[in-house]
Amino acid sequence: MPHASFDLRGIPLALHLNGPVDVPALLGACAAVARRHPVLGPVRITRAESSPERYPQTAAAEATRPFDLDRGPLARFTLVTVGPGRTRLLFTAHRRVFDESSKDLLVRDLADAYFSRAALPALPAACGVRDAGGDADGETEAFWRERDPGPAELVLPGLLAVPLGIGPGEIVEMVLGETESRAVGAAAEALGASRFEVLLAVVGVLLRRYGTVASPLALDLGTRTRDTSGHIGPFAVEVPFLPHPGPGDEFPGHLRAVQAELRALRRFRHAPPAPTSRPVLFSYRRRTAAPSFPGAGAAVEWTVFNGAARGALHVQAVDAGRSLTIGLRFNPTAIGHDDVSQIAVHLRALLRAVAAEPRAKVADLVAPTHLEPDEEPPVTDLFAPAPGDVTQSQAEDTVTAQVREIWEETLRLDDIGLDEDIFDLGGHSLTVTQIIAKTRRRLGVEVSIDVFFDNPTIAGVAEEVVRLRGELG
Repeated sequence: MPHASFDLRGIPLALHLNGPVDVPALLGACAAVARRHPVLGPVRITRAESSPERYPQTAAAEATRPFDLDRGPLARFTLVTVGPGRTRLLFTAHRRVFDESSKDLLVRDLADAYFSRAALPALPAACGVRDAGGDADGETEAFWRERDPGPAELVLPGLLAVPLGIGPGEIVEMVLGETESRAVGAAAEALGASRFEVLLAVVGVLLRRYGTVASPLALDLGTRTRDTSGHIGPFAVEVPFLPHPGPGDEFPGHLRAVQAELRALRRFRHAPPAPTSRPVLFSYRRRTAAPSFPGAGAAVEWTVFNGAARGALHVQAVDAGRSLTIGLRFNPTAIGHDDVSQIAVHLRALLRAVAAEPRAKVADLVAPTHLEPDEEPPVTDLFAPAPGDVTQSQAEDTVTAQVREIWEETLRLDDIGLDEDIFDLGGHSLTVTQIIAKTRRRLGVEVSIDVFFDNPTIAGVAEEVVRLRGELG
């Protein structure tokens, strides 16, 4: 059974605006989006103030605050002033009225309403919204009945229990940088598949390598049509996913079975079965670039975590093209953090193996049994020569190179520009915390989180590191 309090949590995102913001216009844009998408129902819009130091706690509290499904509202905006020229718009909505792909539509409509200072055309309230378990014809009923073979035994490293429904959650996140992401894309192209299809097939291979002999997967499947492509709403259903590789299969054969099943599922997705109880959920979506908000630098934190997890493991992939973020959300009563971290290592290793040899046999795509995490190089190895041996300009260039190295390592991206915004690159609050910790260890200074609100770029952080070193003498 699901834990009621976790089941009541919503789907959050955060819009970061740095620079002058027309607050009345932004609040008006929130109201305009609510009117355009009546499926959201009454929307609560509030204001708050915070400091840069308290903001992470403020954002986390908002992301994890449960909804009252009987009384509502089921969607809320919270406009947080963090300091001069720093505004954060937090949005959360329950999955009854919202899905992950609605995030792109929400931010786009917010930008349009903010720019135009005008009302947006309203959309029908319930057009195309799913009705899981509703009336279905005989062919549809037979289709879903064939895909309900009974519970599959899940085998994962360190698995203690197999919870059902939504419960407490933690997350292990990894980012495939530009090189790895491009390699996965090239393998997909060589196999006549999409990155989504390859990822889904690789997850099946990983579960097979752990000893799971039948598919334990459910798939988050979108139900939008051409007519509802611009609609916010719960346009996603969980459906059972049957293809599972055998040890003698070649990866391309398994991939073709995945593609065939996806085609079949899309045919019947608008009359889905009752919610499935499979222990592993896979979801994927493409992420669009953040739209512009006139007068302010805008970045979107797309993957805010709400502290909940569905089933034992939820593999959530967000594809930004240049990078691929994979979040492994898990129930800590079922499996430990270290075990899930190891699953992430194995998943990355399998993706690399498929990229290197797309036509290999499943049995040859062996995930390593043990990999040590990357060790931090000693601080002395990373510092520049003694201050007396270099000019001030050379020292600053060295700091910039070191900060860039930290960013590229943490974000797993190559050739990040000095003025690229961390949030445009897929970063979020956890990423910022990791960069601050690595900067402290390697460069010997404590960069305030405030810097990432003022100037969330390599150039901005490097400038602050130079300033702090100067204060230390």
